[in-house]
Amino acid sequence: MPYFEYECQNCGDTFEVMETYTEHEVDAEERCPICGSLEIEHIDETSHVPVCELP
Repeated sequence: MPYFEYECQNCGDTFEVMETYTEHEVDAEERCPICGSLEIEHIDETSHVPVCELP
């Protein structure tokens, strides 16, 4: 599942949210983990999927 990066317009914190592409397109109401604000903005159109490192 990809991570999308957001920035809080209230406190300026940047954070990542793991969500499906469908959830991301629907604009689910994510909250800032620092101040709890709903005033968040998607930073860019890129996303990344964590890669597991093999030993």
